[in-house]
This record gives sequence, structure tokens and C-alpha cells, in this order.
Amino acid sequence: MRKLKKAPCPFGGVVFAARTEQGISRYRLAKLIGRTSQQLAKLEKGENEPVLSTIVMLAHALEIDPCILFRKTIELIPPIPVIKEPEVRNGLNGTGLENDGTNNFFTVKKIPYLKATLGEQLKKARKSIPKLSQEQVAIALGTERSYVSRMERGIILPSINVLILLGEMYGVPASTLLLWTEQALSSHVSPQE
Repeated sequence: MRKLKKAPCPFGGVVFAARTEQGISRYRLAKLIGRTSQQLAKLEKGENEPVLSTIVMLAHALEIDPCILFRKTIELIPPIPVIKEPEVRNGLNGTGLENDGTNNFFTVKKIPYLKATLGEQLKKARKSIPKLSQEQVAIALGTERSYVSRMERGIILPSINVLILLGEMYGVPASTLLLWTEQALSSHVSPQE
């Protein structure tokens, strides 16, 4: 069975541009986020997809709002087909999770709750679309339903590409999903798993 060749992750180019614009060496940035310069090089070339905790550490080290990194990445990605459902309701209207305009960063002590909190936000976003099942999301992602379930239960973190695809399906930019997660993290100590 032949494997499909994955397209390079554009997030790395955004990180490279931000790093070079600030005059930070690859070695120094890698040390700041607890990675090797080789790992950072692969990320910048688009060979590796970062997990959300790495994205947050990169944003903090570069002193850039993670939402800005997401927006710049999304601008580089061609449009993705969206699942069409009757009576689609975009976003999480009425949940109190709207952007309040702050530019707060995640703190290291809150990162252990990141998986569960992001999972809660992904589940809320999916359920905001009537009759959208985990199975339908899995089919659109080209994966198994259990993968979607593990993300929503906070067992695993999605890659940036998956987070962007989910945002497109749910009618919510990935940067907004991240912002909602950040707001939820700052509003409570530990989410229920």
C-alpha cells in the first residue's frame, strides 16, 4: 500500500519569518522552548507538525500572540472544503467565550490542562452544528472516529493542520478555538476530564 505524500506544514515558515525578523538564532529559540535546533529546523522546513503545547511555547518565546501565528499560517493554506449540514450555526454563540480583546498568553503551569481544555472547546464547537457526529468529522479528516473522540476527551492534542481543518469544518477560525481554550484555561484551575 502506497502512502500519500503530506504537504509541508506552513506553520514552520511563519515561525522562521518571526524568528529571523527578531534576529533570534535557531539555536537560541530551540533552547528557549526546550527543543534541539535540529527539531526546530525540521519544524521550520515544514517537515514536522507541532503540537499545541509547542506552538504556545514558541509564541511565548517569540513574544507573539499564538492567535497571530495561527492567522498567518491560515493565510498560507488554500481553502478547505467545509462539511455542509442543514441549519449550520457557526461558532459558540451564547457561550460567553467571545474574544474580549486581551492578548494573554498561556503560562507553563496551565499547559498540563491544555489537552482537556482544548478537547472541551472542540466538542462544544462540533456540537454547535446540529447532527454533526464524531464519525462525520473523522471521515472529513480521513481518520478514525476514535481519534476525534480522543481529541475531545483531552487524551491527545491535534496537530496544527488538524486544528485548522477542524476550525474550517466548524466555521470557527483555529485561532478562535485557541483563544477560547486560553480563556477557559484562565477562568478555571482544572477542567473535568
